[in-house]
Amino acid sequence: MSANSQIKDFLEKGVSRVIDRESLDEIGLLSLVKAAGFAATTGEAKTAITGGGVKVNGEKVLDERAPVKLSRNKGVVLQVGKKKFKLVFAK
Repeated sequence: MSANSQIKDFLEKGVSRVIDRESLDEIGLLSLVKAAGFAATTGEAKTAITGGGVKVNGEKVLDERAPVKLSRNKGVVLQVGKKKFKLVFAK
């Protein structure tokens, strides 16, 4: 199964995660990985990011401080590893 078909299957299931923050425009990738529940600690999140295991909307991101824009209307597909996906929205 290709990455694009995995993302398509995921989006069709409607599984999502809402980050509960007021007036949130951007969040750092490190914080996003933790807030989405993919890592219990900052160290785990950093290891996943620097190891090349994190993608945002299908694009690999290696900078843990990279800003990720969130909105209430348009979600961001966050992928950690090969099979873990979440569609993340700002609340």
